[in-house]
Order: sequence, then C-alpha cells, then structure tokens
Amino acid sequence: MRACLFLLITATLVGGCATSYHEKSIFGGYVNSEISEDIVEVVFWANQFTSTEKTADFAMYRCAETTLLRGSNYFVVLSSELFIDRERLSRWTDKQTPRVYKRIKILNEHSREVVEHSAFVYDAKELGQSLGLKYGELKGRLPDQARPASTENESSQDAASNR
Repeated sequence: MRACLFLLITATLVGGCATSYHEKSIFGGYVNSEISEDIVEVVFWANQFTSTEKTADFAMYRCAETTLLRGSNYFVVLSSELFIDRERLSRWTDKQTPRVYKRIKILNEHSREVVEHSAFVYDAKELGQSLGLKYGELKGRLPDQARPASTENESSQDAASNR
C-alpha cells in the first residue's frame, strides 16, 4: 500500500514539474532574437521533466505566435536544431534537458508566390490552433489574426487622441 501511494505521489509531482509555455525564466521557456526585419531565431528551453516532442512543439508554437504578432500569416523554417544537455547526477541517473533552436523567415504579402508553391510553408494560425488542441495550456493564447504593426500604432494613437 505504501509503495502504491509513494508511486502515485511521485508521478503527480514529476508530471507537474514539466516546463510550461512562457517567456524564459529559471524554469525554461522561450526567447526570440531578431536577426533581421523578417528573420527571427526562436529558442525554447525545457527541464528534464519535459519531453523533446513537447519542447519542439512549443518552439513551433512560438514561431507561429511570433509570425502573427508581426502581422503575417505564414513562415518558413530556415534551420532547426535539437540539443539534449546531459548531466550525470549519480551512478544511475542522468539529467537530460532539451533545447530547440528554430530560425524562421516571416513571409509578407510580397511572398505569396512562395506560399502557393512550397510544401514547407507553415500557416501560423492553423499550426497554433492544432498545437492548442494538443496542449490545453496553449488553447486560446494565439492572437486571433495577423495584425499589421502600423494598424496597432494607429489604433493606439486614435485611442490616445479620443481621451
């Protein structure tokens, strides 16, 4: 009975310790680096309780979110790398923490011909919604639609002038 209770408590604690989707902190998360106007590097760090699949999915979700926040609907992954950092904790235990790097090109309205003829172009909204269904914590976090930066600035200026 005690062994079953111990296993149940351990499983609950370990399952609750996986990295969630958030900006980078000591517990993991994402970071964006702007390489150029339309090229962004996204990195997602996770802890040893997070699977590499979930880490890669969260990196892709961040790519989709970044694309929509930049006013576009489509992006292309230029490069992608998965790293597993290993640290020996004891004779029998290794700590493995996954990191995923993605370099993406955000496509604009002038890139429509690329979108129509490439199998490697991602629809940011579709991808985000799909991953939102897979991971409940992502559901509803994605912006409703791509918003051009100029529209956001204009609407905030309009709101300020109406005060």
